[in-house]
Amino acid sequence: MAVEVLTGTPLAEELHKVVLPKLATMGWSTGGMDDAALAEYIILMLANGSTQDQIASEITNDLLDLAPDDPSIPSVTEFANWLFGQVETIYNQLNGSAMPIPAVEVPSIQEEALQTSEQDAEMGDVADSAQGSM
Repeated sequence: MAVEVLTGTPLAEELHKVVLPKLATMGWSTGGMDDAALAEYIILMLANGSTQDQIASEITNDLLDLAPDDPSIPSVTEFANWLFGQVETIYNQLNGSAMPIPAVEVPSIQEEALQTSEQDAEMGDVADSAQGSM
């Protein structure tokens, strides 16, 4: 993970705000105070530098106590993937770099002057030839 998550920071607070409703949509929330504790625990795993696979494994084995053949394991992996995507997205939003700025090539003043003089010469040639035929 390229972004470091530290507890008590705006990044951690914003992550907490998006993790809580996600836990409900995943069906992992109880609607009680345990939900906030679970969200905080997930943020703490991020702060401790856990990888996406480590977080998915911990949720699967320790928090949800899923059997190895449980059909909901792919949803845990999807959640971990979503979580790391949220870290990047929220970090970028907080730091004002949500969208990369495309590079634009700006011609130098010398290039612009050269192009202008070439265009003037071409227009002068046309004007001179038009006058000769009149």
